[in-house]
Amino acid sequence: MPLETVYRILRSMAEKEELDPNLVNLFIDKEVYKIYQKTRKRFQRKTRILTFIPPKYPSPIH
Repeated sequence: MPLETVYRILRSMAEKEELDPNLVNLFIDKEVYKIYQKTRKRFQRKTRILTFIPPKYPSPIH
């Protein structure tokens, strides 16, 4: 979803008082989404490493 669409949705929700307008402005003005993006990517890399399951190989002993 394009960032401008996200902004439009957030601002619309703030106008309807579904979200706090101050938080929406902070999120947009300070580009908080970029911090989240970086954190998310880092977490995904760590999770992938931790959840690696090697492929099954035939057991040498039958």
